[in-house]
Amino acid sequence: MSGLPIWARWVVRWAVPEDRREDVLGDQHELHRERRQRIGRLGAWWLTSWDATVLAAAFLLESVRELWTAVDPGSAWGDLRLGLRLVMKQPLLNLAALLALTAGIGVATVGFTFLDTLLFAELPYENGDRYLLIETYSSENGRRVRGAEPARFRLLSEQAETLEFVGGKDHEQLNLFYGGGEMERVTGVVISG
Repeated sequence: MSGLPIWARWVVRWAVPEDRREDVLGDQHELHRERRQRIGRLGAWWLTSWDATVLAAAFLLESVRELWTAVDPGSAWGDLRLGLRLVMKQPLLNLAALLALTAGIGVATVGFTFLDTLLFAELPYENGDRYLLIETYSSENGRRVRGAEPARFRLLSEQAETLEFVGGKDHEQLNLFYGGGEMERVTGVVISG
């Protein structure tokens, strides 16, 4: 079988099952010898290499078909098989669904990026993205507790090892006095030093 082209031998050994390999190689060798006598060395090389490639593809397709039909319909592979069959039945509908999903994901990504920039922008000073807001919620009614108790604030500032600095803030209704004796009620924020 040394007269068989290297490509033909390699592709047959790679694709043909072991129990049929010797028969296929023998048939290919005989066919190659006849071709060399009929059409010459180069023509025989091309035709035998082509035949071996087609033969290997046929064996591979047959093994895929066997695996495909041996799949249990209730398994994940069975679901994949059913899904692929349904996709192949209506390719235009599936293309439209794929385009709709692509557009939806694109719009959602743009929207999230915009909202992230708008709502969660970093504070306008150095290392503004490193600041963190911690809020306290009541375990009884689930509502946010206004202002942290001094003991909890002190405990957090003393024992939080991953935080560089702890500060507190609270919204308050304040009276703003003007120079002429006028007063205005405003909402302000009281913050720690």
